[in-house]
Amino acid sequence: MGWKNGDHTRPPQAESDGRGFYQSLITKIAREPKTIHMEMPPGSILRAIIDEVKPGLAALTETHAAEPIAPGKWSRKQILGHLIDSAANNHQRFVRAQQQDNLIFSGYEQEKWVIQQGYKQDDWQELLDFWYAYNRHLSKVINLIPLSFLKKEHQEHSLDRIASNKVPSDQTASLDYFIRDYIGHMEHHLRQILPEYEPRIMGM
Repeated sequence: MGWKNGDHTRPPQAESDGRGFYQSLITKIAREPKTIHMEMPPGSILRAIIDEVKPGLAALTETHAAEPIAPGKWSRKQILGHLIDSAANNHQRFVRAQQQDNLIFSGYEQEKWVIQQGYKQDDWQELLDFWYAYNRHLSKVINLIPLSFLKKEHQEHSLDRIASNKVPSDQTASLDYFIRDYIGHMEHHLRQILPEYEPRIMGM
């Protein structure tokens, strides 16, 4: 069976096969040649990652997506909802960074956002479509940022508090680093949803 990016068609046995089907698909994706290179613009890296991982996410059943990944932990629906929240918060940060002389941004209450938006009751495919569309738009926004803004080093920043891979407050930070940190954070959570996914940028 030839799976390609954007192909969401599932064979009739997909629902009955459940996790076996999901496992075989992710194994196939993991074995495909890597086409993502770190010298690519960060927006292009983001687009390549979401295109690569979408078929595996689409293969998950509604039941599997609703199950917590471990006792007391978020479900896959809630993790993807958290990634939507991350996209929403970082969207405005990436735009505002081009309108100010620092990288100082406020954080947000991640647990409360997930609970208050009721992601665990949402339809998995609708969540997936929203997450994919938002990050597709964000990849375009990122690629439109002039190189001078991307690479500028800022002494004033809040990446010691809001970044996943934190930058000490006494060190400079760039928007390029912050964007790649966003992608690395996304990959960390994608790996929770799809354990065999191999991160491209996580940990930098």
